[in-house]
Amino acid sequence: MVVVENNLKLQVEASARLLSIMSNSSRIHVLRLLTQREWDVNSLAQHVNLSQSALSQHLKKMRDAKLVEWRQQAQTRYYHCQSNAVLKILDAIADLPYVHHHGVSGADVSHRNTFPL
Repeated sequence: MVVVENNLKLQVEASARLLSIMSNSSRIHVLRLLTQREWDVNSLAQHVNLSQSALSQHLKKMRDAKLVEWRQQAQTRYYHCQSNAVLKILDAIADLPYVHHHGVSGADVSHRNTFPL
């Protein structure tokens, strides 16, 4: 019983850290975009209206948490998110009543190709 409770405690703590990383509107926006296609840092920074430095800090946090992946081509880094788990979390958040009341409905964001950019 103690082992199960310790495992649950570790899982809860890891979940809280993950949600803490995702609790930033810029990171949620970036994650949603990265589930749709691959972006280079400059284009993504321009699209989400962040400085390259600010975006790089957000991407580092998400990279460290294994939420996003990247590849290097010459001097350019390309980011993407192919995690179905991340997409499920984003869709679950979009389906919450608070989000429906204050923003778009989950139906508007439930598919990778239909989320408003």
